[in-house]
Amino acid sequence: MSKINQIEKALKEIDATVFHKLMDAYLAKHYSYRIVSNGTKLGENKPTTGTPDSRAELDNDNYVFILEFAH
Repeated sequence: MSKINQIEKALKEIDATVFHKLMDAYLAKHYSYRIVSNGTKLGENKPTTGTPDSRAELDNDNYVFILEFAH
């Protein structure tokens, strides 16, 4: 099994909250912006209602709102 197939299979097995935290961690590492998570309860693996899931705080005092979901 190729590495890509292994990653795809592992992503299919995680729930939405874990996926949300994974994407926040990826974005924080890949970009130098501060990522603020709104979509999960602090210290828990439970989602919160509403959007956006996260926001990136840019250097010019603007924000990028992030909606994370998987099919």
